[in-house]
Amino acid sequence: MATILIIADYAVRRLDPATGRDEELSVGQLFAFPTDLAVEPTGDILVVDSSALAVGEYTRGAVIRIDRVTGRQTAVSSGGAFTGMKGIAVEASGAILVGNSPLGSPASLIRVDPATGKQDTVCQSDDLGEIHGIAVEADGSILVADAGHGQVWRVHPRTGKRKALTDEGIFDLNNGIAVEADGGILVTEALGDQYPGALSRLDPADGSKTLLAYGGMVSTPAGVTVDRDATILVLSRGAIPDEDGDGLGYPGIVRIDPLTGAQTLVSSPDSRLEEMFAVVVG
Repeated sequence: MATILIIADYAVRRLDPATGRDEELSVGQLFAFPTDLAVEPTGDILVVDSSALAVGEYTRGAVIRIDRVTGRQTAVSSGGAFTGMKGIAVEASGAILVGNSPLGSPASLIRVDPATGKQDTVCQSDDLGEIHGIAVEADGSILVADAGHGQVWRVHPRTGKRKALTDEGIFDLNNGIAVEADGGILVTEALGDQYPGALSRLDPADGSKTLLAYGGMVSTPAGVTVDRDATILVLSRGAIPDEDGDGLGYPGIVRIDPLTGAQTLVSSPDSRLEEMFAVVVG
């Protein structure tokens, strides 16, 4: 059974899917405000931190590599075009994709060389709104969860040409995005008029949206990833009820059946982590 990696309480933690218990892998060092993570082909972990390596009042932001065994952190790339960083993914080549959403400036998608840290802009446009999640399809196309406009974009990996996969406004704060083995696109949205967040599946051909799971333990969801058995793991910020049952609760990882939408809590029901931002299978 694959290990689940999460960002919680400003640390990268390992979650044992058999017991639901988590343990700290990497904390402090270069971290300031880590918000998303991805796994390299080597098994090492990449984290995007929009506040890392600050110099005085100037925030540089960085992509940070974590040794999967020791938890040691090293900076892969920092400063440069980085500002308002959210979202990270790894292409088949090992190149790193980072979402950039600077306040008052056009959002952009940045490609980072994993060996040298060199940054290149894949695309930049006001149309992109606010990038909250990135995923890569089997053919290399890049999917962007645009929470600013409530839609999903498809970006050509070489030309940077972008195409709206969905209409604007079909999501309400869409935070997480992932691709299934058959090409289905999974998107979490943290808000909603009729439910406190949901997991939906998009048809990769026409962008049509099908609601897969909502309510229950799926409450204000953020990150989403696909496990090796094809089940879906959703980071839900209200997965675990609080003691009084009258608040949002505590964050946890929820397993979703890809066919039925049935929900199972993966995290221990005793978990009392305060903040959780991202999930990936390591």
